[in-house]
Amino acid sequence: MQRFGNLPTASVDVGWRERIERLTAGELERATCDALDESRRRTADDQVAYEAWLRAERVLSEAQAKARDLRDEYLRRQAAATVAHEQLAFLIDRLGFIPGSTGGSMSPKKGFPVVDRTAVVACRPRGPRPSDG
Repeated sequence: MQRFGNLPTASVDVGWRERIERLTAGELERATCDALDESRRRTADDQVAYEAWLRAERVLSEAQAKARDLRDEYLRRQAAATVAHEQLAFLIDRLGFIPGSTGGSMSPKKGFPVVDRTAVVACRPRGPRPSDG
């Protein structure tokens, strides 16, 4: 049974009124002080729980908004990259080869012929050949 100091809680014990009415003045004062202290502790604990809940919701909401922004930026970049890749592929196809360096760090130094994308190339594994015997 939960108790406020020396008093049982009203929700658990239906006979609490009768017991309070039988208390002496000193017992009544002590019981009232205990109940006030317990009420203040519970209120403080409730406030801490409420503030933690608000903080968690705020952090979650901020994290969701940040994740949504990052996702949107990623998707925007992917859409732009797709268009850029299509344009680059078209340019290379029209030119017929990959031109020399344009000064970028990732660019090749020489032009390379474009590989026919429809051709199937048979590859032999590297390394020693198995013996025929």
